[in-house]
Amino acid sequence: MGIQVTQDAVSITGEHRYEKHSQSNARVHSEFRYGKFTRVVPLPTKVQNHQVKADLKDGILILTLPKLEQEQSKVFKVNLGQSQSATASIEAGNGNGQPNITSQQGVQTA
Repeated sequence: MGIQVTQDAVSITGEHRYEKHSQSNARVHSEFRYGKFTRVVPLPTKVQNHQVKADLKDGILILTLPKLEQEQSKVFKVNLGQSQSATASIEAGNGNGQPNITSQQGVQTA
């Protein structure tokens, strides 16, 4: 069995074999089934693929996939140009909880 984990998916490969022998009267009946399989399971969130733990007990595979810590939101300071020709107004209450910002000049970042 092989398990590969990326930040976005888990891939499991293996091989299954099944043999059945039965005897009745003077007959012998044998069945053989075998084959390889691959399953790829997409993950809903990114994981720390270098810290994955796997346990196989009683035919059950248990994977522990710790989530990737999200990068914290970065805050950038924005300065409005203050000159006689530049006017900026902020109006509250546009219905979505965000102020309306209008300006006659472009916004410059520091």
